[in-house]
Amino acid sequence: MRRTTSFLTVAAASAACVLAVATPAAAHYGSAFVKAADGTMLGSIWVSYDHKTGSVCDEEPDGVGVYGRFKVTGGKIYDVADGDGAGGSCYGFTAPTGTVITQIEVVWRGGRTSGWQSA
Repeated sequence: MRRTTSFLTVAAASAACVLAVATPAAAHYGSAFVKAADGTMLGSIWVSYDHKTGSVCDEEPDGVGVYGRFKVTGGKIYDVADGDGAGGSCYGFTAPTGTVITQIEVVWRGGRTSGWQSA
């Protein structure tokens, strides 16, 4: 009986250590993409692992710009335009103090969107 109790104590402590180590890995980068009907990437949006900064990028030099939408805690939405349509350019966003980015969307001005995604 004593041996079983000791084993269970060690097993529980080991599991707690694994969970403590795994928790920081739960942070992640959020992203969303908008594509043409043929699969060509038109625009992208990215959020940092801590959900405090992000960027929106025009991926296709088609003369049509994109813009990103960042929703922060509290529900306020910030639009960040990359309107040049040149492809390869990106524009940054930083969440206001005391908030984090909770959802993102990238919109191609030619009529396509990624739809809202969890950040």
